[in-house]
Amino acid sequence: MERQIFEVHKKVPFYEVNTLNEWHLSAMLNGMLAVADDQLDATGAGDTMMHDLNMGWVITQYHFDIKRFPVSKEPVTMTSWADSYNQFFFYRDYALKDAQGEELVHIKSSWVMMSFATRKMVRVNPDIVKKIQAPQVRGVKKFLRIPQKDYSQAIHKPYRVRYFDIDANQHVNNVHYFDWMLDTLDMDFLTKYVIDTVDIRYEREIHYGSVPESYVLQEPDPEGTGITTFHAIKTGDELNTECQLHWHLRKA
Repeated sequence: MERQIFEVHKKVPFYEVNTLNEWHLSAMLNGMLAVADDQLDATGAGDTMMHDLNMGWVITQYHFDIKRFPVSKEPVTMTSWADSYNQFFFYRDYALKDAQGEELVHIKSSWVMMSFATRKMVRVNPDIVKKIQAPQVRGVKKFLRIPQKDYSQAIHKPYRVRYFDIDANQHVNNVHYFDWMLDTLDMDFLTKYVIDTVDIRYEREIHYGSVPESYVLQEPDPEGTGITTFHAIKTGDELNTECQLHWHLRKA
């Protein structure tokens, strides 16, 4: 089956960059997710069809490889394609390239179909994924296993879930978690280091009115040139999301 790649060209919006002129991680992810959403709509497998079936697409895991973040008003090309699917999981890739065609960001992701009636995952509907030419596979793709950490002494911040945090699936949109996690790190850290890999696993959804807390731990690399941060979003004792970010020192 020939891979169906969907492509969008745009410039990085000036209002979505940080103090160093780089595209915010969450804003960049939103832009790349929009490419996949356009593909789903164009092939008749988007929100309208899913909601008619009383279902929604829900992310379970991401892995990012980041060479650099594009900057304000930089022209970029964003692509997305269906990698494959099995009985319960749908796998999708995303790529972001600069004007010279160099890949700056690559994302691998794993999704499930969720029933709105039960709020639980259901078997992948083959009639939907065939619309976007996703080949069926037997195995389950492996993502990095994030190590369990003791967050009892970790820095943490509470966040009240607002109406504006909720998406059409009636839970906190997956992109908001990144802002909550990075907000536990101070400005000195964020301007000294830059992210090169992201691994995140979504465990349980968060709903309107909840007050989850964002936790962070830091572990410097032995050679002193980078650092790994471990993140957890919890509501009470319940784990909602866990994440591992690797950072390297910015070039002077």
